[in-house]
Amino acid sequence: MNNLAKNILKYLFLLILMAIYGSGNLYAQKSREVTRSVFLKDGSRLKGKIVKTVPGEYVSILLNGGQILKIYQQDIKKIKLNGIKHSKNIYSKERGEIVFLKDGGNLYGKIIDEVPDDYIILKLKNNEEVTFFAEEIAQIKYNKKPRRDFHHKESGYFHETDLGIMAGSENVLWANTTNFSVHTINGYRFKPWLQTGLGFGLDFHRNLHVVPFYLNVGGDIGTSKVVPIYFVNLGYSYAEERNPSDFEVINNVHGGKYVHLGGGVKVKLSGMAISMKMGYKLSDVAMDNTFVDWLGRDSWTTVLDREIRRFTVTVGFGF
Repeated sequence: MNNLAKNILKYLFLLILMAIYGSGNLYAQKSREVTRSVFLKDGSRLKGKIVKTVPGEYVSILLNGGQILKIYQQDIKKIKLNGIKHSKNIYSKERGEIVFLKDGGNLYGKIIDEVPDDYIILKLKNNEEVTFFAEEIAQIKYNKKPRRDFHHKESGYFHETDLGIMAGSENVLWANTTNFSVHTINGYRFKPWLQTGLGFGLDFHRNLHVVPFYLNVGGDIGTSKVVPIYFVNLGYSYAEERNPSDFEVINNVHGGKYVHLGGGVKVKLSGMAISMKMGYKLSDVAMDNTFVDWLGRDSWTTVLDREIRRFTVTVGFGF
């Protein structure tokens, strides 16, 4: 009986050891470090784990002996993955991505992390996670394409065109009207929150065309898909007579300062953006007005300094 108990305990101990060893192997297999072979243009080959990569410049590889070497891009012929089976023809209807490698193979899995032009982390069907660097990837075929950038680049050329209405008053009491305007701006965006450009437009008033030329400063307040925006336009406006009256003659029309400032909301789309803005606009105009009585006999001339004040609402697009 004692011998039987000893044998049972011995077998149980052996089973426990086997279970621990098997689980350790399973964990090691799942979390093992993936190695790569770096083939150099001089014909030599290095094998180890890539610990750092700077796209277009160099990679750092940890050799099996513990030494870390920095290898520059101009010395590298190709980088090949070791220890991962891959096929040259994989077409899956399951959700996930196919990563085509420059060594001719490809792997199917789910991308769980991605830094453009740097690396991706691909989770394989066996739940193993493998890192691929940009230098190793020929193409990625997405089951579901990643969301594209909402709108324009963070810096570079930009264009805006706005259509709007103007409502308000001026220091000439009888000129309270609502009118139409169209403006366009072209310039350079330094950061999402700072852009500057040159703009011009056409404002229709009761008996005037006002053509402002101005410097624009503005930007986005944030980086999300829908962001608040601000703008400040400062410049000079030219003016000319519009809709002349039989009882009024306008001469010597002069423009003046132009100020338009405000804010709004921008919705970023693929390749463009739509915006809605509200603001306050001020235009100075000076003119000689000659009035004629209803019989056409008596007339008198007065100089009018018109300060046209308008609240504005505009809708526009840009890229």
